[in-house]
Formats: sequence, C-alpha cells, structure tokens
Amino acid sequence: MEVFIIEERSAVREEIFKIFSKMKGVDITFSGCEKDFTPYLQRLKPDIVILGADICGCGGIEVLRLIKDEFPGVVVIMISDFSSPEYRTLWTDFGADYFFDRCYELDEMTGTVLLMKYNGTLRETEECLIC
Repeated sequence: MEVFIIEERSAVREEIFKIFSKMKGVDITFSGCEKDFTPYLQRLKPDIVILGADICGCGGIEVLRLIKDEFPGVVVIMISDFSSPEYRTLWTDFGADYFFDRCYELDEMTGTVLLMKYNGTLRETEECLIC
C-alpha cells in the first residue's frame, strides 16, 4: 500500500510517518508545501493521500480537486485542526473520502486505513497488517 502525505507541518508529517512506518506493507512518501504534486502522484500511484486542509495557504481545495480529477481512484483523507460538523461536510462535499481532526483523531484515521487494507478495498491486501 502506498501512502502519500501532503502536510506542511513537519511535526504532523513525522507523527503520521511514525504511525504508518510500523505497518507491514506500507510505503510512505511525504511532502511539505509544493506547487505541483502531479509528478509525485503519477510516479507513486498512491492508494491513499493524506492531505492537510491548510496546505500552502490555498486551503487544500485546489489540491483535493486536482487529485480527484486526475486520480479518481485515490482515497483522500483530509486532516485539519478545525473539525466542526459543517467543516467536515464542506470537505466531503468537495470530494474528500474521509476527514479527521489532526490533533485528536489520528488513531481513528489509522484504524480507518487498517480497515480499508484488511477489507481489501485498496489495491494490495495482506493478512498481516502490523509488524
């Protein structure tokens, strides 16, 4: 399973990397604030993109739209410090598959990814999920 993290806060990237690096069969690549993610997405062909809602000051909307338009099979997980019901709905209306509070719901995000992997809803399936 290929996971691509687009998040400008290095502490958040490192925490997510730490979580997913313990999972067997998960390759992780991450990026901070870049103008064009398309070459990375074309080369990596990730199963999941974890996208910070406030990336590059553009609110992540352009990046989310690009991913969903050009790579429709990719699961996009939005993360943000703002997690009101209205804000969650806004992001899912824009096309995000999941939304998690970056401060309080990283465990839930991890569980969701494990369930997707275990249930075979991603391209690769394995029985052993964690080393």
